[in-house]
Amino acid sequence: MRIQRANSIQFQPVRAFYHAVIDGVGDSTDSVGWKKDIYPSPDFLKNSIRNGELYIAAEGETIVGAFVLNHQYNSEYRTVQWPTKAEDAEITVIHALGVHPAHTGKGIAKQMVQFAVDFAREHQQKVIR
Repeated sequence: MRIQRANSIQFQPVRAFYHAVIDGVGDSTDSVGWKKDIYPSPDFLKNSIRNGELYIAAEGETIVGAFVLNHQYNSEYRTVQWPTKAEDAEITVIHALGVHPAHTGKGIAKQMVQFAVDFAREHQQKVIR
């Protein structure tokens, strides 16, 4: 498996990947509350790809996982008393991390999170949220 930045040509496969994740989770107790083309929205995906923030985990040509890394977060995050104080530019936030339902149980999410940890260290980030 390799993890790499998504490119604009991969928008439709990435969108299809997220739809498959949503279909796979459905109304189960593991549901993350995502809805097709609402979250993650096509604009969110396109902007994340354009900004070089969307990463895919692939086996061959198959997208088995995806996530976004950036410094953005919801306003509610500002109300939390975080144990590590950090400026926005010192925070890496993981968004929309998902694994294709046909590839669960293979440690893919663990590898994606490790990628995020390594990325944050490489970019001298204080914390991942």
